[in-house]
Amino acid sequence: FGVIRQIDGHCDAMVAGVRISGSTVEDVDVELDEDWTLPVAPLPALLGVRLRMKRLQASTAPEGTSLAARFMADPSSGVAAPEWQGPQGPVLAAREDGLPFTREDCRVLDEYICEVTKEAADCHRRGKMPPMKFTPEAFRFYVQRNMAVALENRR
Repeated sequence: FGVIRQIDGHCDAMVAGVRISGSTVEDVDVELDEDWTLPVAPLPALLGVRLRMKRLQASTAPEGTSLAARFMADPSSGVAAPEWQGPQGPVLAAREDGLPFTREDCRVLDEYICEVTKEAADCHRRGKMPPMKFTPEAFRFYVQRNMAVALENRR
């Protein structure tokens, strides 16, 4: 886990993560400690990105579906557990393996999940099986393809 600190025999890790508030995402350094969710966020885990989420405070402010709720959705139903539905206060997200997780990483991950979920819903409406895109390989291909296009556009 990133930089490990030991205080009074207790190990914590400081890693690059994000703070999510509704649909707003900002880069922050976060401390991985025992207050992070178990299990990991289900949809990103299917894609090979093992994210831990931590709520900072509850909220009663009305807002749309939180980005955190999308990440915490159950892959079989597409719905997050009740504690992740409704208004969310700020949430921290960090990779379990301690690798950096940035605002840009979060954007790409969310964009992919939204595209694949929409495609699967469209396939089901037409009575067809959706393609297997909730895999690490499919996500890796998507990232590589999009990076190639982004690099080409910079020229």
